[in-house]
Order: sequence, then structure tokens, then C-alpha cells
Amino acid sequence: MITVKKMHQITSQNETPLLSSYAGTWWAEYVNNYAVFDTIFTKMFKTFEYFDQESGQTEEEITGDFIDTVYAWLMMNDKRYSELYRIHVIPDDEAYALTNNYDLHETYSGTSTGASATTTGQRTDVTYDNIGSQNSSNLNKVTGWDSGSENERDASNSSVGDREDTHQFTKGQETDTARSQGTDGHTLRRWGNIGVQSVQDMLGKQNNFWQLFNFYKIVFDDICKNFLLIGRM
Repeated sequence: MITVKKMHQITSQNETPLLSSYAGTWWAEYVNNYAVFDTIFTKMFKTFEYFDQESGQTEEEITGDFIDTVYAWLMMNDKRYSELYRIHVIPDDEAYALTNNYDLHETYSGTSTGASATTTGQRTDVTYDNIGSQNSSNLNKVTGWDSGSENERDASNSSVGDREDTHQFTKGQETDTARSQGTDGHTLRRWGNIGVQSVQDMLGKQNNFWQLFNFYKIVFDDICKNFLLIGRM
């Protein structure tokens, strides 16, 4: 019966992961750093033995069988481990900040007055000037040399008759058209603490959660519980 320690030695020489290369998002960290995780797993269970070893199998065959068994177990429990991992990797960012547990995003779009255009209608203006008629007559009178008597024969008289001028201006009609259109929008965000519990309470619960919870330890313990037997010291 070979132990976990021995299987780890074999996979280390072959540069392959001991707990399989299952292609799960939640298992990707192990696959990328399997050497470190395998070392931890081996230190936890180094004297344990794979339960399904048959006589005549080589150590390499037993190790390969163990890897395949772990792969099948991870595949069967993919959903459960996915949910556990999702909780484990909750991002510690603004959206999950413990003191800001209320986050509402509201987006609005609508129409309002904006750009405008005005069209001036055509028109015709008319100007009319009517100049009145006028009569003129001339009557000139002169005196002889060294005489105060007028000589009517040579006299002249001028008179100008009255006249009336008319000025008329007619403005044509016009129709003006004005149009305005546009769009507007705004985004509103409300976030903060809804005040259900104090920040101190939430921080305390978070601290207790992470002290008790370790995702990979859960997987390691499951593998041990289902496929390993306590070996001899």
C-alpha cells in the first residue's frame, strides 16, 4: 500500500498534479500552482493510503488511478464546489464593501428641448408713391429807368398751386415655422449602508467567516474522507 507521500514523489518526478487537472474555474488556481498545493496536501495526509489499491499494480498505476478517481470526484461535485468557491472569492471591492451594503443604479433617458431651427416664410412688400398735380402761373412787373411807375406790359406774376402727394406701403404676409428637438439622459447611483446592523457587527461576522472557511481545505478533506485510509506510521 503506497502512501500519499509516495504518490506525491511520483507526480513530482513526472511534473504532473497529484489531484488532477480538472478544468473547473474554481480549480484553476490549483492547476496553476499545483506544486505548492500538492505539498500542502501531502503534509496534511502523507501517511494516508489510497483505498483502492490492487495487488500486482505498480506504484505508477496506483498513482494514476488515484488521479483519475479524484478527477471524477471533482467533476461529480462541480456544482457544489463552484458555489463554495463563489463565496470564497467574493471580491473585496467597492461593490462588496462591508460598510456599503446598499447599491442602487438607476438610468433614465428621455427627450427635451435642445437644438432649434426657425424657417421664415416668404413675403412681398409694396411701396407706391402718388404725386399730386400742381398749377403754376407767372406775372412779372418792371419799372422804367428812373421811374417809380410799373410797366405792366413787361410785368410778370408767379403763383404755385397746391398739390397733394400720397405715399402707400403694403407689407406682405409671412408664415414662420420654429422647431426644437433634442435628447437628454442621466444616471443616478445611491449607495451606502442601509443601517440594518452596525459596521462593527458586520466586520466581526466577516472576520469569523474567514477564520472558519478555507475552500481548498474543504476539497482536501473531502478527498481524504472518500478515498484515503489511515496508514501506518
